[in-house]
This record gives sequence, C-alpha cells and structure tokens, in this order.
Amino acid sequence: KTREIKTILQEIKPLHPMNLIKNTYREVEAVLKSDTITSNYVGVILTDKRVTPEISAYFHNLVESKSGKLFELRSSLGNEEAERASDYAKGISEKPISSLFADFYREKCGDAEPTEAEEKCLKKVEELIVNSADGGANEAAEDAEVDALLKMILEE
Repeated sequence: KTREIKTILQEIKPLHPMNLIKNTYREVEAVLKSDTITSNYVGVILTDKRVTPEISAYFHNLVESKSGKLFELRSSLGNEEAERASDYAKGISEKPISSLFADFYREKCGDAEPTEAEEKCLKKVEELIVNSADGGANEAAEDAEVDALLKMILEE
C-alpha cells in the first residue's frame, strides 16, 4: 500500500529577535563595541570589505564578550561587484561586433582610430562572425572568406 504524503508549510518564528547590522567595517565595529545592541543574537553585513577569517574571529569575540551570539556574518561587496560586472557584460552583448573590435583596436593602439582599410577589415570580420552563427555548417565557405580576408590584410 502507498500512502499519500502531504507537505505542510509552517512559518517558524524565532524565539529571540536578531539585530541585523549592515554598514561599513568601522561603523559595525563601533556598534558592536557600544552598548546599543538590543538582542543577544546579531547578524552583520559588511558593505565595504570582504569577510576574512581575522574579521570573523574579531567580530565573534566582540559579540561574545557581551554574552551575545553572532549568527550571520557576510559581505554585500561581492554582490555589488557581480551586479556591476553583469551590467558591463550586458552592455557588451548589446554592442555591435564592429564597435567592440573598434574599441579593442583603440585600447591596444593608444586611442588611435582605425584607418579606412582597417575598418574594412573589421567589417569583414564582423560579417564572418555573424555568418558563422550556423555552427560551422558551411565551413568551406567560411574558410574561403577567411583566406580572402587574410589576403586583403596582407595586401594592405
């Protein structure tokens, strides 16, 4: 015989409130050293530093010296950096390939603009990349285009 299993969601409320402190290292340190903590349970989110073993030990000792317990210690710094990196990547993915190549060229050539011949090559490379989206189904044609591009570059 099989019995039906029921899932029941039940909210479990904490027995004691937790003070959550989200601020810079120095501000958190000042709060933990002061007598303003209203609970024995503390959570800390650092906004300007990553949590190191030294920081963790130091904050645990500060809280425990006041008969408290540090239940959470983390940094929001990594999340903000990841968001900025994601925004940057999103910006890049929305840019035309020719613009990406031109930006790369300027970066490598001390902000010099590509010449007309180099722009022509960049456009050809962009066409090759856009047209190669078929996963290599037309490999012979792509090879011929790459050879033509190389010939054009060498003639310049």
